[in-house]
Amino acid sequence: MFTLSADVLSMTDEPAALLQNRRLVFANAAARAILGENCVGKGIRELFGDEVAELQAPYFVAAVTLAGRSRLLRFSRESGMQVVFFSRPEEDVALLSDAYLQALRSGLMNMNLASGAAQRLAEERNDPALTQCFLRMNREYYKLSRLLANISTARGVLAGTLPTSFCAIDLGALISDLTDSVGILRPDVTIEFAVGKRVLLWADPQLLELMLMNLISNCLIHAAGLQRIRIELSAPGDRVYLSVRDDGAGIAPEKMSTLFHRYRADIELSELSLGAGLGLTVIRGIAEAHGGALMLESREGMGTTVRVSLSRTLGGSVKLGEELRPYAGSMERLLTGLAPCLPDECFGGKYLD
Repeated sequence: MFTLSADVLSMTDEPAALLQNRRLVFANAAARAILGENCVGKGIRELFGDEVAELQAPYFVAAVTLAGRSRLLRFSRESGMQVVFFSRPEEDVALLSDAYLQALRSGLMNMNLASGAAQRLAEERNDPALTQCFLRMNREYYKLSRLLANISTARGVLAGTLPTSFCAIDLGALISDLTDSVGILRPDVTIEFAVGKRVLLWADPQLLELMLMNLISNCLIHAAGLQRIRIELSAPGDRVYLSVRDDGAGIAPEKMSTLFHRYRADIELSELSLGAGLGLTVIRGIAEAHGGALMLESREGMGTTVRVSLSRTLGGSVKLGEELRPYAGSMERLLTGLAPCLPDECFGGKYLD
C-alpha cells in the first residue's frame, strides 16, 4: 500500500507526503521543495510544529507557516498511513476595490440613518408591526457591517498588509467578558470558558476580538444541533493556545478541504444569508499576524474544534504586567460580530441605548 501511495503522490504537482508512526516516510518533489531534501525521517513535530503534532483526529486541516510562507495542510489517514497535502492560500486580493468598499460604507451610513428614523416613528405611533420592521432593518445593517469588517480584514490578510496595533492585554479577561455578553444574547446555548490563571500577551485587542467573534459565530451559525460551546485557554511558555469546541453535528470530510477558501465553492444557497465564507480566512490571518497558526478538526456527529495558537511576546519588549491594557468591549461591536446568529429583538433599544 505504501509503494502504491508513494507512486501515486509522486505523479501529482500538488505537494504531498506520507507519515507513518508520526514520521515522514515519503515526500514528493513539490513537498521536498518546501520541507527540504532531507525531510524524510523527520518527526511531525519538527516538520509542522507543536500545534499540528498535538492533533489526533483522523482528518483535519491546518493553516501554518512553512519556509516563511503560509500553507494550508490537509491530513487524512489511509490504511495506517497519514497523508498530507499542501496548498497555498488564495492569492487574489481583489475582493473589492477601495471605491466599492467606500460605496458600501456610504450605503450603510444611509441605512443607519433610515433605521433611526424608523425607530423614532415606531415609538411615536406605538406600532408593533412598524417596530418589527425597524428591528429587522437594524439587524440587516449590522449583518452588512460585519461583512464589511471581514472583507476589509481579509483584504489585508491576502495582501500581507493587515494593520496591527499591539499592546499588553489579558486575553482571559477579554474572552470572559465576551462570553458573558454572548450568554445574555443567546441564553439557549451554554458557553463554557475554562482558564486557570491570567493569560497575558502582546496583541492587537481589536483583531483578537474580531477573531473570537468569528470563532463563536461560526459555531452558532453552522453547528447543527448546537447546545454547548466550550472555550479553553492555556499558555505554556511563550505560546498561547485557544480552543473553541462545539457539540454540533460536525463537518463532512469532503467539505473540509474547502473550509479555508475565501468563498467556498460548496456553499449552499440557504447559507448565503449567513455569511460569505470569510470567517476562517479572517481567523487564519489574525492568528498568523500574531505569530500563530490555525487548526480545525471535526467528526460527524461529534462536533468541531478550532484551535488557534498565538505568540505571547510578538511586538513587545517590556514585561507584560507593566503596560497591561484593560479590555474595553462594546455592545455595538458585539452586535456587529454576531449579527447573523442573533434574533431581531437584540437590535432594539434594550441593548443599543
